[in-house]
Amino acid sequence: MKTEIYQTLDDLLSSLTERENDIIKRRFGIGYEPHSLEKIGDHYGITRERVRQIQERVLERIREKVEKNKFLNSEFLEILEDILGKVKVKRERYTFEKFKLNLSLDITELRIIRFFYILHPQIYYHKETKEFHPFLSINQEIFEKTKIVIDHFKKLLIKKWRKTWQEQEILDILSHEIKNHFGVEPDVDDLYDLLKIYKFIRKNPLGEIGHILNNKVVPSSLKEKIKIIFELEKRPLHFNEIYQKLKELSEIEDELVDPAWKKNYTPQSVHNILVATPDFVLYGRGKYVPRAWGYEPGTALDFMKKIVKKYKEINLDKLYEIVKKHKEISKNTFLIYVYKYFKVSDKKVRI
Repeated sequence: MKTEIYQTLDDLLSSLTERENDIIKRRFGIGYEPHSLEKIGDHYGITRERVRQIQERVLERIREKVEKNKFLNSEFLEILEDILGKVKVKRERYTFEKFKLNLSLDITELRIIRFFYILHPQIYYHKETKEFHPFLSINQEIFEKTKIVIDHFKKLLIKKWRKTWQEQEILDILSHEIKNHFGVEPDVDDLYDLLKIYKFIRKNPLGEIGHILNNKVVPSSLKEKIKIIFELEKRPLHFNEIYQKLKELSEIEDELVDPAWKKNYTPQSVHNILVATPDFVLYGRGKYVPRAWGYEPGTALDFMKKIVKKYKEINLDKLYEIVKKHKEISKNTFLIYVYKYFKVSDKKVRI
């Protein structure tokens, strides 16, 4: 197969001038890293537009040869059809993985394969955009229906960008779309392969899927991640516990999980956010809670002073009961504070 790939490339480029040959190879990263039009123009001392014109003219000539090439219209298409599976559409990356696994192709050979994808009249290739990874099919009807399914998902997630779905919910919706438009019963792998075409669909390590604008799916900061950890645990947490949980989540291997979750932190950086952000309240030694849960800010002693000042005089046991709802404090520590910082008479506490 490797021999056929290089022989086919040589055949397609055989009628080109030396400069045309070099421009095409630079542009598609064959023997080079892929070059921009500007970079090629700078190399040859011509404008970006002139490079584009040369490229388009040359590709038109090459396409005529592709239509007549025996390998590209027989063995190559048969292999690709098998790789595309039941649904007959795949993200480009997964076709490359199959080629690499089955035929041990290197990066240059995979770039030649992409070159074939783009030029072949029977391969329908969707280039990478801001919203989608490149994908392809050898069936025009399926290719067009895939774009319809993608558009449906895009509208759904934009309309409900604040919502998160469980992974199975999204797979069920996508399965229904495929059965409706493609007339086939997709395998789970087919569903995931399609799902990974979308750049705007992401997943958090908790198994929730949503639009990339959703902070719970793609948190914009460490503070947002800490809020999600509290929502998950539903209890006061020590900053070291939060750090360990973030570390565990960052190590989950799942391509759908957004890279924002892969960032590494230190216990100190977690503690700094908890201390500096009004959204969190000190609960005990190194332990914090979200302020939105109704907990009072400040230390246990600060809170005790606030309560005693409010009541002017309060029963010692009642004071302890109120403080325990907001702060982690032992009875002994509480009593030390009471007798050191307040006046106590007949179990009545005053400032």
